Amino acid sequence: MTQQPLRFAQPDYREHFVHYGNVAGSAPFEHEPDYVVVDVETSGLEPSQGARVIEIAAIRTPGDGTVTDSFHTLINPGSNDVGLTSLHGITAEMVADAPVFKQIVNHVRRIFSNAIFVAHHSLFDERFVASEFAHAGEELNLMPGTCTYWMSRSVSDNVENHKLATLIKRYELDGGLAHSAYSDAMAVVQMLPHLISRMSHPAHYVPMTEQSLGPIDQGVLKPRN
Repeated sequence: MTQQPLRFAQPDYREHFVHYGNVAGSAPFEHEPDYVVVDVETSGLEPSQGARVIEIAAIRTPGDGTVTDSFHTLINPGSNDVGLTSLHGITAEMVADAPVFKQIVNHVRRIFSNAIFVAHHSLFDERFVASEFAHAGEELNLMPGTCTYWMSRSVSDNVENHKLATLIKRYELDGGLAHSAYSDAMAVVQMLPHLISRMSHPAHYVPMTEQSLGPIDQGVLKPRN
């Protein structure tokens, strides 16, 4: 960590593998728009207190609402502790035969490579992904990123808050199954063009980064039914 940890991502902030960008013209790199939208469902709120990822989705988009690549899967956290099933709908039985995170690190590296990391409340997702890579004895190269919560606070009007569910209604998006990693990530994919049209594409402090790739076994993935 290079600074005191924050609750929400801010411009020019770096904690783990993401360096967060700023409004257009405020940082040196104006990258070709190629975003990877990430969402994780977890067994708790703090990876530092032992919470683990139990589902991950990552979707590539140029920021216009279209999808160029994606993957999503349930994750076996290594125990029966999946947290609040009433919140995310995931049971211990559902993840029993899912891959452990170490089995999908190269799936993550592939889809993160030369992309801009995006999530809603992105520090939450970044911290969990970084924690899982650490559990696996692996790490990600530094990459540019942005947070749609920060973007929404900058440009969204007529909203009582900037929660994802509120913004889904504000921008009349398809929310899918709430607290499903893929549905939540797809909602952010749909929301990005609304935010970008109001503030342009963010500028960044670091270049796009190639992630080190190893063998990828598509057969290990277990998407939620």
